[in-house]
Amino acid sequence: MPYTRDSIVKGALPDMAQGAFVAELARVGSPATNRGAGVYDYAVGRGLLPSFLLGMFAVESSSGTNPEAIAEKTIACHHLGL
Repeated sequence: MPYTRDSIVKGALPDMAQGAFVAELARVGSPATNRGAGVYDYAVGRGLLPSFLLGMFAVESSSGTNPEAIAEKTIACHHLGL
């Protein structure tokens, strides 16, 4: 799903199941896979779309696999405790 400036990413019902969220983290080799269920619960508990969070995580740090982004401790990773 493409996101635009008009997309609602907060206050919506989850658009994917927890298992699918964790499976996507595993598919891309994210070191956050073992924390995926907790990250999903955190996001859903705050009304964030899980798919949007995955997209942000991919853009910000290549899902935790980019050493430069990890060293920078992006805002998203810092707030999620990753």
